[in-house]
Amino acid sequence: IDYMAARPTHFLGLRITNADVKAALVALQDRLLCPRGMNRISPDMFHFTLCVIHHDGTPAHAEAMDKAVKEMPHRDLMKGATLSVPIAGIDTFHRGGILHAGVGFGKEREALSRLVQQIVEQFRAAGVRVIDEGRAWTPHITLFRSAGGRAGGSFRSEDIVGVRDEWFGMQEISDFDLLLMGSKDPSTGFYRSVGHFTVG
Repeated sequence: IDYMAARPTHFLGLRITNADVKAALVALQDRLLCPRGMNRISPDMFHFTLCVIHHDGTPAHAEAMDKAVKEMPHRDLMKGATLSVPIAGIDTFHRGGILHAGVGFGKEREALSRLVQQIVEQFRAAGVRVIDEGRAWTPHITLFRSAGGRAGGSFRSEDIVGVRDEWFGMQEISDFDLLLMGSKDPSTGFYRSVGHFTVG
């Protein structure tokens, strides 16, 4: 994939709603020495990024996005079951420019991966271009992000020694949103949602 040509515009996200998990993530942020050029993410913005989408701006792709959003809420992807996943471990990607928490390995992560894959398949069937799903760092919760450009910073491996296996708690999986990157909804303080999916 040419990532410059396929720059993400939207992402499938799950808002972190467990107050204890949010508090544990904030406590970790407080403990880490933030390098110059890194921005700390507000707990109001904590979310899982599950996959990202490139919208090329054409009418055809806009129609495909609209179709996927309209069809998704009618699918009972969980088949009446419930799922909670462990939030555990931190790591970096983009050369240390993003520090994130992840999902612990095990049956819960596998179940979440299957669920996300069903949603990705639905998107692709509608003609939506999905990129980046299934990578080692998805799903993830961004805690620090580089300011970008010459002012941008990064975390080094030695900066997170001793906290890589940190445990944060359990988060229930229920509602997903298709969110617009770089946006903020003034009414919620969160990203602007262009589609809401209840998966249970």
